[in-house]
Amino acid sequence: MATPYRLVLTAYFLALIVTLKVAAMPTRTIPVLPHAALTLVLLTGSAYAGDNASPAGHYFLTGLREVGSELRLSADGQFEYMLAYGAYDEHAQGTWTLKDGKVLLSTPASSAKAAYKLIKSERVPEPLLTIQVVTADGQSLPGINVFLDVGETEPWQGYTQPYGYRIEWNQALAPKAVGLAASMYGQKPQWIDALNREHNTFVFELDPGGLGKREFRDTPFSWDGSTLTEVREGTTMRYVRK
Repeated sequence: MATPYRLVLTAYFLALIVTLKVAAMPTRTIPVLPHAALTLVLLTGSAYAGDNASPAGHYFLTGLREVGSELRLSADGQFEYMLAYGAYDEHAQGTWTLKDGKVLLSTPASSAKAAYKLIKSERVPEPLLTIQVVTADGQSLPGINVFLDVGETEPWQGYTQPYGYRIEWNQALAPKAVGLAASMYGQKPQWIDALNREHNTFVFELDPGGLGKREFRDTPFSWDGSTLTEVREGTTMRYVRK
């Protein structure tokens, strides 16, 4: 049986051997992550995980040609939306919620409707009938559908260019009434009658009301952690977060 003295001596020599081997090893620098940097990495990782856990972010429509659209979901539950397709533009602002893996968008109810009013009527020498639609600041609006009641079964139809809508004019076919509509937004014609049939130039001002504002009523978007998807009138609209 080993005596206490021998046990102590053995332990001493083992410790000495380990010390010598460590001293003989090549010196290497072991990088030590500072506490502040470690904290930053941990916080960054936590924030990233939180972002993935929330739909909040800026999304862009992908996969559809000639259509541009963006959707921004704020962390406070607000959203902003826009879409542009040729001459068609729409936008919206409202609130969003997450329920059963879907993002639901809602906008405030609005009863404001677009309206047209006649602001100018005159006779000019050129043999043309001109119908022009302008904004409150006088900017001419192209793309407004024009309907002319000239006493025939069906109204004449056309749409405004930057200079308005123009056709050859004679007083016998002067319009009894003019119908105006932004059909691209689903608007039905608003008819304005009691026109001076001796005039051949008419300027109307558009009060847009809610025109161009898309309404959302708990409209669902599927969410998979980085993408929002809506099926709109049979078309899949895929928004990717950037």
